[in-house]
Amino acid sequence: MSKNEASQSQQSAPEGAAVDPAVAFQIGIDTLARLTKDGIARAEALMDELAKIEAAGYARARATATDLTSLMTESVGYVTELCAEWRKTAMAASRRVRSMVASA
Repeated sequence: MSKNEASQSQQSAPEGAAVDPAVAFQIGIDTLARLTKDGIARAEALMDELAKIEAAGYARARATATDLTSLMTESVGYVTELCAEWRKTAMAASRRVRSMVASA
């Protein structure tokens, strides 16, 4: 029995009349097939959307990693300069103390 025949048999049955089990089974199978097809289509759309969100997240993570690398490189350079200046200042102060002690 085709879908149209099953639908016509179902629609033409009078209220309260017995329904042919084969027709009811076919209607159930058709409904299940439609629902699973719709569900799979929704799941595919959801997965596609998740892929877009993940790609954007990965791009942001890569950009953040690049920014952090740059920031860390600049920070190491700054600390290197700061330490060099501190050593110069410490040595200059030591020389001044030595010259004060030597001239006293």
